[in-house]
Amino acid sequence: MTIDNSEDTGTLHWSEVPKLAELGKTQTLGTAMRAWREGLEWTLTSTAGKLGISKQMLSDYELGLKLPSIRRTLALAELMGASPAMWLRYRLQDELKSLGYGSTGSLNVFKLVS
Repeated sequence: MTIDNSEDTGTLHWSEVPKLAELGKTQTLGTAMRAWREGLEWTLTSTAGKLGISKQMLSDYELGLKLPSIRRTLALAELMGASPAMWLRYRLQDELKSLGYGSTGSLNVFKLVS
């Protein structure tokens, strides 16, 4: 299932995932991943198993300690039914921040790719 904001096409809107609705606008890929996983009521263990990675690796992604590859980011989005484009934006934003860009608000990747 793909997540988008379109008309009733059988897709899930982000506001229908309870944790995301509570969170509002997430700030990082990790917070989006965790909110989405918890909204689906999936455990770290079950989600990591579906991806073929360790629970620790998934936890590191959610906590922002490690950044998943682009391929893994896409696999996570697909697995959870989230928007691949949005998750790639978060991933790019997080990577740019880790390189020293955007930490003072000087770079907004959402404006760049919208």
